[in-house]
Amino acid sequence: MSQRSRLSGTHGPSPDPSNHHDSLDEKVRKSVATCIWGADKDQNEVKKLLEFYLTYYIETTGCIRNDVGPRAANNENRGTLLEIVRQLKRYPNIRRKELESILKTAGLAASGESIDLDVALYLVVRAVFMISYRLAYKTIFTGQVVKPMWKQTESLDALVDRLFPMQQVDPSETASTIRALKLRARYLREKVGFWIEWTSHLPDHLYLEITDDRKTLILFGQVGYLQMHLQVLMSGDERISTAEGLALGCLPPSVVSETLRTLQLLFPENNEKCKAFLAKEIAMNNLDHCLSDSLHFYQGFHDDAGTAALPEDTHELFEQFPHWGKRLQRILREVEDPTPMAWHEKWSDRRKSPRFTYWAAVIALSVALLFGIAATVLGALQVYISYCSWQEDANKPGCRIIRSNPSAPPSTTGSTSV
Repeated sequence: MSQRSRLSGTHGPSPDPSNHHDSLDEKVRKSVATCIWGADKDQNEVKKLLEFYLTYYIETTGCIRNDVGPRAANNENRGTLLEIVRQLKRYPNIRRKELESILKTAGLAASGESIDLDVALYLVVRAVFMISYRLAYKTIFTGQVVKPMWKQTESLDALVDRLFPMQQVDPSETASTIRALKLRARYLREKVGFWIEWTSHLPDHLYLEITDDRKTLILFGQVGYLQMHLQVLMSGDERISTAEGLALGCLPPSVVSETLRTLQLLFPENNEKCKAFLAKEIAMNNLDHCLSDSLHFYQGFHDDAGTAALPEDTHELFEQFPHWGKRLQRILREVEDPTPMAWHEKWSDRRKSPRFTYWAAVIALSVALLFGIAATVLGALQVYISYCSWQEDANKPGCRIIRSNPSAPPSTTGSTSV
């Protein structure tokens, strides 16, 4: 089963943590983790959770464009990017235009040459907050589906809130019954024909991409990164604002916990077949091994015991998953009414249209009318023949039946007299 991955921002294979182990010493890794989340963390736990993420960070920020062209990252411009991280954490609620003015005032430079600030800011937001936005007048191929634009008049916390809105269901709408068990990844792959891709672009999580010959479900694979966020966020108030979370180097708590719960919904830890399917995915795509560690899967904040159960209708689905409920609902609709992929499925599906149904009914009625008229005519002829046969007078008007003359002598043709 061939799979694709977008964990490195392309359609190629996901990053291998061992590829950069020699070049990335513990000092560099520690400086990145400390800059983003602080120094008061168990380094063994940090190494366990962030081994995969730190490799992604280095790969993402490994090339900075200046006025001349791209250049490989070194210790100096890595320090420049970490300074941008600090400024983003310090000013998460000011407009992008003002933030860029602050960064320019800070005199950020690499090796004595001015760097492309737009690209540097883009790389930091992509690497630290897992959001890859579009750059004006520049083309960077990331393989992502959702391509947001960070407006000059928009702050970073406003961008995050816009990308991960809380979607509410209208109470007046009739709740439709759903079967959440059909959201298991193994069921989606084997019964519905979904292919799974893994990404590091969080806005693409749970996006169902349907083409002419393929259905692809995109999942966010940086689980260790999300677990680190939870460790930082759980040390304080769980209902902090988006700006307060970004100041800690974290996404909103509801987004983080809900993303982990959607992964647990697709890969339930109490189902051995799903665990085996996930283990195969990890081995084939070289994914974050924190995916298989069920002890780190987070159930989220539950107000009562009822919210810990699987949703049974659309209202419960949006109550439990306000950020990702709309995409989960679309997946369930595709499960119940699959888009045809094979030629015979497409042929059959085209004939489900009202226009085809109308003409099929017209043709069917025409054929039925034709056979009905023919049957009526044949029935009338049978009655006529039976009536005439019943009459003794063969010369009766309307019943002129040609009969052989019974008084005629038998034929002697071919006889021989002895």
